[in-house]
Amino acid sequence: MVRQERAVRTRRLILDAAASVFDERGYEAATIGEVLARAGVTKGALYFHFPSKRALAEGVLGEQFAGFVLAPRVSKLQELVDMGLALAYRMRRRPVVSASARLSLGQEMGAVFGTWTIRTWLDATERVLREAQEQGELLPQVDVAESAWVFSAAWTGVQVYSHTLSGREDLEERVCALFEHLLPSVAVPAVLGRLVIDPARAAEVAAEGERLAAEAGEPAGLDGVGARPDPARFPGPALPGPAHPACFRLARPARFPGPARPARSVRSVRPACLARPVRPAAWSARAAWSVWPAWSACRGWRVLSWCACAVLVCLSPALVLVLVLVLVLVWVGWGLRSGASGC
Repeated sequence: MVRQERAVRTRRLILDAAASVFDERGYEAATIGEVLARAGVTKGALYFHFPSKRALAEGVLGEQFAGFVLAPRVSKLQELVDMGLALAYRMRRRPVVSASARLSLGQEMGAVFGTWTIRTWLDATERVLREAQEQGELLPQVDVAESAWVFSAAWTGVQVYSHTLSGREDLEERVCALFEHLLPSVAVPAVLGRLVIDPARAAEVAAEGERLAAEAGEPAGLDGVGARPDPARFPGPALPGPAHPACFRLARPARFPGPARPARSVRSVRPACLARPVRPAAWSARAAWSVWPAWSACRGWRVLSWCACAVLVCLSPALVLVLVLVLVLVWVGWGLRSGASGC
C-alpha cells in the first residue's frame, strides 16, 4: 500500500512538471530532461509511468478533467454557465488544464493526438443544451447541435484571445461577457432572468467541484464530460488504456504496447570487436560455397569443385590459404585456355 501511494505521488509530480513544461514551451520544444529537472525524479521513475514524450503528453491530456465534479443543476443553462466558468478558473490555476488546451488546440496537434478533446467538449455542451431544451429552457427555433458548436468554439476563441492579450488574467470576465451575448439568442426570457453570470461565481463553482471530487476519493470529470469518447462517433487516434467511468485514466505503459519492434537477438547487437570467432571448418565451408558458381562455369570443373570443398572443410586454415592460391593460379590459366578454345 505504501509503495502504491508513493507511485501515485510520483506520477502526479511527473504530470504536474510535464504540464508546466508543455504549457510554457509547447509539445515540440518540450524535453524529457526539463520535465525530470522540474519533477525531481529519476529517469527510470519517469519511464516506468510514461515510456515516451508522447505518452507523457497523453497523460496530461487525460488528466485535464481529473479532480473536479460538476454537480447537476436544476437549470441546465445555469449548468452550462457554471461549466464554462469553472473551466476558466481552473485553466488559470491548474497547469494540467492549461497545458491540455495548448496540446489540443495547437497547430499540427490534431494529427498527433487526435481531436477527441474538442469533440468531448462539443458532446458535453450539446448534452447540456439538449437537456435544457427538454426542460423548456430554450427557444423553439434553437438548433441544439449548431448552438453547441457555436458556444464551444466561441469559448475557445475567448480563452485564446485572453491568453494572448492578458495572460488569461481577465478570462473569467471575458467568459461572462460571452454568455451574456450568446444566451439571449437561445434562452427563454423567463429562464434568462434567473441565470447567475458573475465572475465571482467561478471560484465558488471550482471549489465546490474539487470538494466533491475529494469526497469521492477518485479523480472525476465534469459530470461525465471527461468520459472516454466513443470511437465509433469520434474517430481518430485513441488514448490507450482503460477508461474510468467519469474521466480518463492513463494505463501503465505495460498495458498499451507501442508499435511492434523487430526482434533482435543478442548476437545482432554485439559489437563487431566482441563477436564470437567462427571455427575454421565453418569458415572454409562458407568460402567454398560462396564461390561455387564461378567454379562450375565449365562442366569439367564440377568434380574438382566438390573435391575442393571437401579439402577446404578438412584442412587447417594455413593449408587452405595455400591451396586456394594454387587453385586460383591453375584456374586462371585454364580459363584463359578455355576462352581461347571456346570451352
